[in-house]
Amino acid sequence: MAPEDELSRFFAVSLDLLCIAGFDGYFKRLNPAWTTGLGWTLEEFLAVLSDRELQVFRLIGEGRGTRQIAEALHLSIKTIESHREHLKHKLKLESSAELAQRASQWVETGRTA
Repeated sequence: MAPEDELSRFFAVSLDLLCIAGFDGYFKRLNPAWTTGLGWTLEEFLAVLSDRELQVFRLIGEGRGTRQIAEALHLSIKTIESHREHLKHKLKLESSAELAQRASQWVETGRTA
């Protein structure tokens, strides 16, 4: 079996959240587990979230506040606030509470898959 075929099969059957990201910070490939419990299509993830936004999203899902995220990523609070606003816009979420709920769901799904 060719290596690309093995990778495709592994991506298809894995229950874990698997991805391949490019140097530009965007996802290039995601496996179907991303859509199972998250409610977004693979195309939505591939189109919208940069690596940094995904990091911030994960930390929000872990229950960290803006200041804690800024310290963990060595960024300013203003930068994290900007990432939070971009995430809400890109994911079509109305409020910070909705963002936290979706991020928490994503973290829980990713860790239990």
